[in-house]
Amino acid sequence: LDTEGTEDALNKVRQWLTGHPEFEFVAIGSIEDGRALGAHQALVAAGREETSLIMSQGCDNVARDFLRQGDPIFAGSVDYGPADYGFNTISLALDILNGDPVPHEFFVTHVNCTPETVDIIYPQ
Repeated sequence: LDTEGTEDALNKVRQWLTGHPEFEFVAIGSIEDGRALGAHQALVAAGREETSLIMSQGCDNVARDFLRQGDPIFAGSVDYGPADYGFNTISLALDILNGDPVPHEFFVTHVNCTPETVDIIYPQ
């Protein structure tokens, strides 16, 4: 479903659930945590806690709270490690400016943040 934010995701997932009662199990992949929150609200309102899961992206405070609570629907959120982006990209840019060799490809490590790993990745 194409959604634009929490409220829109709530409404569209609610409409989808109403229109597709034949689907016993629901898995949602969300482009960001705010939309996952809306989807979560719709699933809970429909009583689908035992037959649904959500995987999101961003690992913001909302996602981390769900993960710490052990919410049965919220399976995880991909953490892009934004705290490391500056360090990694600036050092790469400095190498380019200095004429130093740089790798042909450069990858930033992403981590699947789950209820089991949230406090390791983001200690309280």
